Amino acid sequence: MEERIIDRLKRAFNARNYKDLSEKLDTNENTIKSWVNRNSYDIPLIVSKCNNDISLNWLLKGDGEMILSGTHTISDPQPPYNNTNPQTSDLNTDPKLKRISELEKELKEVRQELLTANRQLSECYAEQIKLQKDYIRLMKTDNK
Repeated sequence: MEERIIDRLKRAFNARNYKDLSEKLDTNENTIKSWVNRNSYDIPLIVSKCNNDISLNWLLKGDGEMILSGTHTISDPQPPYNNTNPQTSDLNTDPKLKRISELEKELKEVRQELLTANRQLSECYAEQIKLQKDYIRLMKTDNK
């Protein structure tokens, strides 16, 4: 039977089960179960936790060795897409991995836009509440 991505993830992070893996990935167990059920993984999250120690070819396709040469274990997370690092050469040659990198950058930009829009919306709500309070106050004084 072919080893699945989830099995390689558990092996890479020395996780006994989904709960253990979820703790190591800073997510919850239901998220891991959802990934497995949908066969769809949060690749940017996983890659960020691997910190260039784990071969992405091995993790995603099962090709080659798990640990990249010159590394020992998964260490503290660092930005996963440092194209000047020779260990990330897979990102430069594998179109799918390069696309993941591009999508993660786009996602970061969209998140920032959403934060800005959310702030503006909050300001609008605050102004609307102020106007409603003023209106109620006026109505009370007119009814007296």
